[in-house]
Amino acid sequence: MAGQMDYVKAGLTMLSGSKMRARDTVRGKMGDFKMIVNGVIHNLGNTVKFEPKNKVDSENLNILGKVEKEPVVSGTEGSFSLEYYANTSIFQEIHQIFQDTGYWPEISFIVTVWDPRSSAEMNVTQYSEVTFDDVTMPSLDVGNNAMTATVSGNYGHSQLMIPNKPIAGVY
Repeated sequence: MAGQMDYVKAGLTMLSGSKMRARDTVRGKMGDFKMIVNGVIHNLGNTVKFEPKNKVDSENLNILGKVEKEPVVSGTEGSFSLEYYANTSIFQEIHQIFQDTGYWPEISFIVTVWDPRSSAEMNVTQYSEVTFDDVTMPSLDVGNNAMTATVSGNYGHSQLMIPNKPIAGVY
């Protein structure tokens, strides 16, 4: 019986190290968002939500002697959606310049997610080679007390500049 209890205690000890604590979560409302256009930094403190996605492209290959196909990674593709309070015209200005001249500036985003109460602390990522697919143009809505607008698009490269600190029970 004592041997079984030691076994249970050892199992519980291992399990206790694999649990995340609530204070290890990161609140999404803390951070910083900068857009760099041709070297000029624009602070976008009016950001409501930024959601980047990296899609991994793969293809299935036929292999001699195998019935199953094997997947092989062939590339990645980055896309994003951005919602912001509609108190800036920078996105419309970029669109207007392109529309009038055909010139698209060099654009990158630097996104910092920071939470001082979290053990994970911060994460800083740069997204470069940014292009826009859709830009919300100025609109009216008498029922809205805080107008927001959206931009969606693609980026060619993402670079993790500062990773989160490791926390107990995760990876």
